[in-house]
Amino acid sequence: MAYPEDDLYDLPLLSGELSEKKNHLDDSDAPSWSLSAMKTSKQRRDLFIASVISSLTTVLVMLGLFVAAYRFAQSRPLLWESSIGSHRPGTVSCGTTTEEAILRSCIFDELSMMWIPPKCTQSYSDQYMVANDSGPFLYWVDRKGEQLLDDPSLHVGDGSLFWTTRRNHIVHCQYNLYRLADALRSGEYIGQDDGQSLPDHMHHCVKTMAEFALKAPAHDIDLIDVITEPGFGYC
Repeated sequence: MAYPEDDLYDLPLLSGELSEKKNHLDDSDAPSWSLSAMKTSKQRRDLFIASVISSLTTVLVMLGLFVAAYRFAQSRPLLWESSIGSHRPGTVSCGTTTEEAILRSCIFDELSMMWIPPKCTQSYSDQYMVANDSGPFLYWVDRKGEQLLDDPSLHVGDGSLFWTTRRNHIVHCQYNLYRLADALRSGEYIGQDDGQSLPDHMHHCVKTMAEFALKAPAHDIDLIDVITEPGFGYC
């Protein structure tokens, strides 16, 4: 049966066609401000996500730099060690035995009570060796001072312990502090060992000298006779 062409548009629509037409009408009828709001909301969400990612990245980078700086600082020697300590370039050793020290041309320095390489400063050794009534200080095998030690240099590294006087201890500290002060100024190599670091030794010496100075009965330490002058410093 034939129908006029115009009558085709008057036929009822199927259910699928009705749904498609409805969706088309919904999209075309949506107001422009609603679409703009949706786009703005999406842009804000994207911007927020980007900001969070950027912040996290910055934190991670800063944390990584901090960890790297900390590890670098830990791997570097102390300023003291790199300037006059054991990490200073060119540092050499006398070994671990007297025979080895002699083979390396080391010199026994009684002021520091150890074998030191020839390049190490020996300042104040001469003054120290005549500081005991114009002669060297003595050492004993026993604390009672009954058996005199022959030569301290022959007993290095064999576990021997020997005794000396308090006066020797004080003068030893005095000249070692002089030596350290000069080495800091001149840049000379200064002898030291692994048993006690140089800073620890100097702290010990200052403490020892202070204790004996405060106990000295021959001087009135409260006598007002020391001139003091303030000044301006730098570091």
